[in-house]
Amino acid sequence: LFFDEVIPITSRNSNFFLPDVSAEIRTLHVRHSQNLRESSENLKQFENVDDINVFSLIEELEHQPAQHGRNRNVTNLHLDVETIENFIPFISHFPKLSVCFLGGLSSDSDFTYSL
Repeated sequence: LFFDEVIPITSRNSNFFLPDVSAEIRTLHVRHSQNLRESSENLKQFENVDDINVFSLIEELEHQPAQHGRNRNVTNLHLDVETIENFIPFISHFPKLSVCFLGGLSSDSDFTYSL
């Protein structure tokens, strides 16, 4: 599950509040930079997370699949400023963190981008 799908069922403000779920989660996948601004109160409940994958740093502006006569896809990429600003404060909420990926997802989801 992606982090934006987990928050609605684990947030105390949710109609579906399931406190035991967040304690069992070990890996978070973050695909949107706004998720890195989640409140400290909500992040505290994910105390056992030891692996985080942040896919919002590198975003595709335009993706053009390979066409006849071209053997490569053409993609324009940019770095997301909101991710850059909020990444370190976000991961500092996870004391058991041992593995972290920072990059992006391709639009066709066949691979990830990393620096």
